[in-house]
Amino acid sequence: MHNMKFRRVLSALLLVSMIFGFGGCRKKPAPISGGKVDGTDTNAPKVIESKELTDFAAAFYLRDRLSAADSGTFRFEVRPDESGKLILREDFSGASIETDASLLDDIIAIIDENDLVSMNGVSRYTAGLDPDIALCELTANYASGEKLHFRIDNDWTAKWAEQLCDLFASRFEAAGVKLLAP
Repeated sequence: MHNMKFRRVLSALLLVSMIFGFGGCRKKPAPISGGKVDGTDTNAPKVIESKELTDFAAAFYLRDRLSAADSGTFRFEVRPDESGKLILREDFSGASIETDASLLDDIIAIIDENDLVSMNGVSRYTAGLDPDIALCELTANYASGEKLHFRIDNDWTAKWAEQLCDLFASRFEAAGVKLLAP
């Protein structure tokens, strides 16, 4: 009799632990194709005081531009390498050149001209779109520790994306690297 009561209590405890234990292990469901994903950080600052970038990355698609890799998709990165040299790189083409700090100043001018800081913290996009047109993300890290970051549905006519592409393509071309297809 005592053994039977012990088994019931043990079974009840096991059942309760399974309910609470396994309930916390559920994965967040993947977004439905075509559904909106919104992970916006509403507390992200809309003003950045610093005017000194330490590194920068942007990814976007421009329908009317073809990269050397025969795509309108670009992923640029500007950051120091292990030796401290500032490197401009385009991921899809594999192009990479050494550059100078004036490039970071030019990037800040584009950020300011297009008021990109107003989009800081926005992470709102449509799930399941073709990667070529869905990709649009920008991250700028500042010496002060401030950060500008957003991820949105791509706008293949975005003025800021065209300006960045022109800026980076001109730097590559000056170094003898043809980034954009003729």
